Amino acid sequence: MSKLIVIAGPQSSGKTSLLNNLKKKYSNWHFIDEINPATVTGKKDFGAVNTGTELEKKIIERDINNIRNISRDHQIVVLECGIFHYVYARHFIYREQANFYFKEYLKAHKGLDTHVIFIKTIPEVSLERRKEKYLKRIMDKGITDKKIIDEYLEQYRKVIDDLYPLWLECYKKVPFPKIMIENSYKEKSVFLKEADEIIQSLLPQKSP
Repeated sequence: MSKLIVIAGPQSSGKTSLLNNLKKKYSNWHFIDEINPATVTGKKDFGAVNTGTELEKKIIERDINNIRNISRDHQIVVLECGIFHYVYARHFIYREQANFYFKEYLKAHKGLDTHVIFIKTIPEVSLERRKEKYLKRIMDKGITDKKIIDEYLEQYRKVIDDLYPLWLECYKKVPFPKIMIENSYKEKSVFLKEADEIIQSLLPQKSP
């Protein structure tokens, strides 16, 4: 049976940083990056601000298919977000459809030894860490009017605030073994070391 480690958490919690750090250290592991709007559309747009129902469905269906296709033959697989796309389904679609996809995710996980590493980061920290990226997205579209820029930033802030309780709801809802790491104010190196040690503790220990 393959070990699947799902790395999840709010925006700019450190998911991608952790994933990239693990890629450097464990070249024999299999890594699956998060499916996002740019992955599906091939366009660099405004991200969550411009995501709608149909696009979110495509993202989730592709993500579920990725999990179905994971080899069950003794691999170590690290997946970013995964079943936590339930959060976006709840926000961009509606509860009934989100619950349907959640069940589809559970079916896709059959035959995998799944563990969740959830990185908890409060909304104001997420926004501060992501603000420069948001500003670049906006200005890359040729928008320079401060009022319009501020309006977009407010939309991003609202999305982060609205999603945060859904992240925590999903964390409670997932039935897999899970560990929460607080990463609102830690140094990056401290966070990465802590997360790596936790992940190592989940793996079969080699005989001396």
